[in-house]
Amino acid sequence: MDAETLELFEETGVVKLRGVFTPAQAERMREVVWRDLLHSEGVVQDDRSTWRRRTPRTKLARAKRHPVFEPLFGEQLRELADALLDSGWSTSGAYGNLLVDFPDAEHWHLPGRDGFWHCDFGNYPALDPLPGLRVFAVFGDVPPGGGATLLLAGSGRMLVRYMARNPGTPRSLKEQVPWHQQIPYLRDLTLTDVPSDPGENEARRQRFMDTVTDVEGIPAQVIEACGQPGDVYVCHPWTIHTKAPNASDQPRFLRAPTLLRQSS
Repeated sequence: MDAETLELFEETGVVKLRGVFTPAQAERMREVVWRDLLHSEGVVQDDRSTWRRRTPRTKLARAKRHPVFEPLFGEQLRELADALLDSGWSTSGAYGNLLVDFPDAEHWHLPGRDGFWHCDFGNYPALDPLPGLRVFAVFGDVPPGGGATLLLAGSGRMLVRYMARNPGTPRSLKEQVPWHQQIPYLRDLTLTDVPSDPGENEARRQRFMDTVTDVEGIPAQVIEACGQPGDVYVCHPWTIHTKAPNASDQPRFLRAPTLLRQSS
């Protein structure tokens, strides 16, 4: 793994790998998902009137455990995981969450209070060495505005620093961790109402997505995890993220495995 990629991960906690698996492999993954959608929910790929039946909470159990997703862990991803976690790392939940969502908005906006900005804490026993990685693998075209996961680059470092300054901070999804309130940049991003005025909404988007902001020495920027089939985003385990509205005309197809360092 090249030094530039490792340096980028160290600085921002978010790295995009291109072509981890092939378009043909991604197509087979989508075929498996469409079959499960038809079987479990009556959703027909070529009949958009059926797409509204899709409920994101449905687990799509058949597709979720299908071995067609094995290519997600292609050579580029394995090399980066080896460099960051050492060899012998494992996956939690096999191929990870299956994130399939259909168009749900006419206009795209950067979520604020209306979104679910969160961090996947995992009850890790230590912050150093890095205990794991969050991965978002694109297996269908996800264009800008197409419901891509929004990743806050730099937020992993912010939360590690926050927890170091507040040693009693729980590291569990079941606890209310007050980073939203106590880090002003995060408060403005996650706890602000989305402006109704288009100009103000665009200014908000530019502030957080087009600009890199220095947060006490940490470069912060919201990254829209768009991409082509085979692209994979590798993230610090405490990266703050949320789903954005899907204002495109197609579903988004993502898988989100967690990679874990081998216990010593």
